[in-house]
Amino acid sequence: MLLAYLSIGEAETYRDYWRWYWGGSWYANIIGWFLAPKWVGTENKEWRGNYAVRYWEAGWQNLILGDGGYLDRILAAGFDGVYLDKVDASLESIAKGRSSARDDMRTFVRRIAEKGRSRKPGFIVVPQNGEELLDDDAYVALIDGIAKEDLLYGEFKEKRANPKDAIARRTGELHRASAKGKTVLAVEYLDDPAIIADVRKRLEAEGFVPNFADRALQTLRYGDLPGTAGDAQR
Repeated sequence: MLLAYLSIGEAETYRDYWRWYWGGSWYANIIGWFLAPKWVGTENKEWRGNYAVRYWEAGWQNLILGDGGYLDRILAAGFDGVYLDKVDASLESIAKGRSSARDDMRTFVRRIAEKGRSRKPGFIVVPQNGEELLDDDAYVALIDGIAKEDLLYGEFKEKRANPKDAIARRTGELHRASAKGKTVLAVEYLDDPAIIADVRKRLEAEGFVPNFADRALQTLRYGDLPGTAGDAQR
């Protein structure tokens, strides 16, 4: 089973839709104030080259769902489904003050699922993060699973344990999905073998599927650490 990564809450300057004069350098950022589409937001300071998007805008959604857009290309390439990143954009500053932000994201995911499944029965949809959206039963029914980054470590400081109240809140939200038979994938960015062993047990006790990776995602890790034996990364 092979899912295609697709960011639906951020635009990336290395994608073929991006134009240099929308942003990416100090002078392009200035020009972008006048020439960039209205769906382009501000740059992510932690991930240079990634820009927040007003994902509810038709121009952005057309890049994903329009004829010849990313979903069409994913289907043509034969993928079994999509792994949707930045679904939590509905909680970020780009959506601040927009009362329909969460419903807008749920609708966007539904449109992706409906088009994918109309072309490929059984097309799989797995959003990453945005577990706050799981309070809607129709949304839970729509997706096949959910992935969560930094559930136990790293949400507030790299490789540091998260506060217990934050873990409890997030875990409770994720159980809204698992209670309906949806797979919960937990991605932790850790490299200490002892911590990994403990975290694996804790995640599996919750019924979640653990995975350990390097945050830069520049390598495919096998097992728990590079060079160790173990199951291939899922």
